Amino acid sequence: MPKFFNRIYHKLGEGRWKNLTYFFPFPDLQPLAIIWIVVTGTLLGVRHLGGLQPLELNAYDLMVQLRPDPGPDPRLLIVEVTDPDINTIEKWPLSDRVLAKAIAEIARLEPTAIGLDIIRDIPYEPGNAELATQLKNPKVFPITFIGTSKYDRVQPPPNIPDQRVGFNDLYLDPDGILRRNVISIGDGKKTFYSFPSRLAFAYFDSRKIESKGTKNNEFLVNKIVFSKLRSNSGGYQNIPAQGYQILLNYRSAKKIAETVTITQVLQGKVDPKLVKGKIVLIGVTAPTVKDIFSTPYSATKNGNIPTPGVLIHATATSHILSAVLDGKGLFWYWDEWHEILWIAVWSAVGGCLAWRLEKSLNLIAIAIAACGSLFGFTFFLFMQQGWIPLMAPTLGLLITAGVAVTYKYEQSRQQQGIVMKLLGQQTSPAIANALWKERVPSARIRVIARAKSYCYHRPHRLAGF
Repeated sequence: MPKFFNRIYHKLGEGRWKNLTYFFPFPDLQPLAIIWIVVTGTLLGVRHLGGLQPLELNAYDLMVQLRPDPGPDPRLLIVEVTDPDINTIEKWPLSDRVLAKAIAEIARLEPTAIGLDIIRDIPYEPGNAELATQLKNPKVFPITFIGTSKYDRVQPPPNIPDQRVGFNDLYLDPDGILRRNVISIGDGKKTFYSFPSRLAFAYFDSRKIESKGTKNNEFLVNKIVFSKLRSNSGGYQNIPAQGYQILLNYRSAKKIAETVTITQVLQGKVDPKLVKGKIVLIGVTAPTVKDIFSTPYSATKNGNIPTPGVLIHATATSHILSAVLDGKGLFWYWDEWHEILWIAVWSAVGGCLAWRLEKSLNLIAIAIAACGSLFGFTFFLFMQQGWIPLMAPTLGLLITAGVAVTYKYEQSRQQQGIVMKLLGQQTSPAIANALWKERVPSARIRVIARAKSYCYHRPHRLAGF
């Protein structure tokens, strides 16, 4: 390891090295400066290429799981279509008549909006005329599916105004987990708005909450700006950021909102208090239909437990409502240069700790404390809706400390060999070991010089040493 850094020194040249170590003018800190620069630069390069993104996303999932659960959103109600419902109705897909009756029963209880998260681009008789009548209700919002090409696109029910249609496409991260809430996307000719955003803004409109656009083409609602997610925001580095995306703020692992079954709705057994003034989402939660997605909550000790799509849309709707009405705001991120500085500082902390602490146990204890402090601060900001890098600075701290310890060990071993060789010519191994143990860690060069002085210039003093 020392030979590696010596080669770097000679390649840099004395003049360049002096400039490079301007802030590390002490000779014993020059190797530390090289270690810090090489480790930090390499880490930032790997991060820029997306090599650390999976680790950062895993850390994000962990922090989501550790947050306190605020409980169900009281502004929402979910009408589930379960496997027992399908068995009771004895038909899948559900007929238009069944959906029409369910919508009519819910509308009778005066909700703010009804979201139908079930595709209805073609009739499913009997009852198509009845469903078309119910879909004329301005409170009803059906869905469309955009897909990645015109061949994937699924149209909404016919004769529905565009302002009441929302797409139900969901965008997964490279690891297959859903962490982003897409508000709108465009195809160059038309802008499409998501199913959750249609429902949330209908709720705002019903309460006379004004929304408008900013000069950056972002939504401003009740003084809350919906800042767009960038491809390198937070722990991301290379995600596709097309459209209008924000980071999805998951509400609850257990219960997003109160739920009832479609059978209860059809039988008129739903408490009106659960519906009046609420956003009602109708969707399928039956595992056999397989409308399911992985979330940060999915990974459990019992395996991967996915979440039905209608619950994802309910989460996204709740996220928008909470950001505006509960004062929670949206996730914020540091600029790229702040993140680079953050990583570099923690890398320097690791190097300095390893350089100054001689005892391994002390170094391990303080390194653990430093990592704990880093996680604690990052999690504190996460609780305030801030997402900053966690794994990159942690790796910077640990790798720089590890390389510094390795360098010190190799340097110490080489220096001890020199001292023992020099002193071994004139005195006993016991005296040589005593001299080595008396060394000051920051003055090892002086120890060697002292040894040379004893061996070559003052040999008569060795007898009394």
